[in-house]
Amino acid sequence: MLYDDDKARDAAADFKQQLDKARQFAADEAPKISATMKAMMAELEVIMQKPQKTPEDIAMLEEMETVLKTQLKRMMDAKAIIGESLTGQSTAFYNQIKKLAAEGNEEAQKIMADLQPSYQAMLRESMNNNLQ
Repeated sequence: MLYDDDKARDAAADFKQQLDKARQFAADEAPKISATMKAMMAELEVIMQKPQKTPEDIAMLEEMETVLKTQLKRMMDAKAIIGESLTGQSTAFYNQIKKLAAEGNEEAQKIMADLQPSYQAMLRESMNNNLQ
């Protein structure tokens, strides 16, 4: 491992824990979400085919909206966990390679030459997104 220090190991451990959590969410929730979506779509088709909507239909649509918003938030949370974890892991790796390259490690210098443009572009994009 080229990035073998306490900070990198801690970042890797945290990354693994968060990624495992996000994967567990996906494994546990995906079948439930799929079944819920299929049932809701079937009910939505029935409601939409009615020429006159009833108050019960409107209540059902409101309930569907609540379920969809809840599921969307859970998926966005999982996505954020994965994204943040990947960013942290990438930063730890980049900083360790940068350190080794500065110490004269030729392999790290080659890796750094490949990584640096992409990493700097990612930082610029991140800063631009935060300014918007």
